[in-house]
Amino acid sequence: MSRPFAPPRSAEPPVQAPSDQLHPRSVGAFAPPVPAPAPGPTAPPVPDGAAPSAPTPTAPAPSAGARAPDPWRILPQPCHPGEFERALATWRQGRWLGGAPGPLFRLLGGRRAPLRAWHLKLTCLRAHARWGWARTLRWGVLTPLRVAREAWELARAGRELPRAEDPLPAPVRALRLWLLTMTTGLRPRDHYFTGLRVRPRGVRAGDFVGQYEWRSAYALASALVPGARAARAQLSDKRRFEALAHAHGVAHFRTLAEYRDGGRVVPPPSAADELPWRDLFSKPANGSAGRGARRWRHLGDGRWDGGDGSPVDAAGVHAALARQSLADGPVLLQPCGRNHPALAPLSDGALCTVRVMTVRLPDAPPEPVGAVIRSPRPGAVVDNFDAGGLASAVELATGRLGRTIRQDERSRIFVAPSPHAGAGDAGLALPDWPACLALAVRAHALVPALPVAGWDVALTDEGPVLTEGNTFPCASLMQAASGEPFGPGRFSSALDAHLRRALAAGALRGRALRPATPPPRS
Repeated sequence: MSRPFAPPRSAEPPVQAPSDQLHPRSVGAFAPPVPAPAPGPTAPPVPDGAAPSAPTPTAPAPSAGARAPDPWRILPQPCHPGEFERALATWRQGRWLGGAPGPLFRLLGGRRAPLRAWHLKLTCLRAHARWGWARTLRWGVLTPLRVAREAWELARAGRELPRAEDPLPAPVRALRLWLLTMTTGLRPRDHYFTGLRVRPRGVRAGDFVGQYEWRSAYALASALVPGARAARAQLSDKRRFEALAHAHGVAHFRTLAEYRDGGRVVPPPSAADELPWRDLFSKPANGSAGRGARRWRHLGDGRWDGGDGSPVDAAGVHAALARQSLADGPVLLQPCGRNHPALAPLSDGALCTVRVMTVRLPDAPPEPVGAVIRSPRPGAVVDNFDAGGLASAVELATGRLGRTIRQDERSRIFVAPSPHAGAGDAGLALPDWPACLALAVRAHALVPALPVAGWDVALTDEGPVLTEGNTFPCASLMQAASGEPFGPGRFSSALDAHLRRALAAGALRGRALRPATPPPRS
């Protein structure tokens, strides 16, 4: 990727005109009433630390034969919420660990990766919250041995990789992983999960931002940056952000119906069971990674097939989604977008979306720092990378696609054959690319308290359309696809600048902080 794009400050990005498939007021009786937020760049603020009120769904009990989670797949959170709160309490007391990371942490983290220093300091405070200083010092001294054990376990598990992917024997691979941690501060798992194993030649491993590092920095930003928690809650609630986007003219997919606790709440149950005769798409309102999403193919006679081979009418669609809301929580029903014809090589019909990551430095407008386009696997209804899809890097300046990556069932990154290889050596150029970036920048301007956000934009036959926002965009995916590290870039600079400003303004003085647990991966 090349130099980040930033729209001119004097001219406001163009807004796509409303159409029948984008905005809620153009469908008639079955369009839900969208509450209009108060005028201004953001909706009415939520008190800091408060969560949006929603009924608690009745979830089915887990089965007795459920398997334990795969340790490759599930990464631990930066710290337990209770430890996070105690760590911030220690931080608030000042002493020799008060304030921003000092020279020692910056030396250990490296000057080109500022988020590593924040992660190391939070790790020390977390260990103190759990054990106290004496055992924390002993834990630090034994770090090389713990890293050696983790490196050996991953090296042995990596023996199943094809010889062409990693031809080194397990002892040599373990030594390489151990040296990676001791020389750069990255965890051995980052060799597989952050794209270090497939990085281009000449790119320094220490410049990459590890999984634990950007997760820790995001947790701190959510707790310390003023207004970040309320903005995150607003963006996480898809219905609230849809109302905000509609009020400010941002092109988005409208919601036809919403289901909660086994019933339809929007439009009310007394309304007619009508739906537009076209393909529809349903997803949990608070879901991630494409779990629970369904595509309802219209059969042309007022009936839809939800993928189970049993056609149902509009009332059957409503009933099926109402039942799903008992297990998955609130469920949304929206029109199913159609890809731009230029994206035909990337999908067999399912919608492709571009994940644009934007950051905002203090006292500066948002700007994009990375983008990937995700391609669904054959027969899939979602393009999520965690659901088996492909991810191709996008050059910010031109919109041309770069290399493509995939991951296996254990989340290890591999370079994959590009689905757009037939577009020539220069790569496929995405349509309406400047408008796509402008849409992401304008969406971030609606929640300016967030230092970083991710936006899923569909390049449809009617122009770019915002599908949803993500408060927890995956920096590892951006780095792995492009091969360019985020350590010395704008992503790290934005989080570091916001955290330092928050501490300088007294974010930890005389304030009872609640833990900020990062949301699941998207």
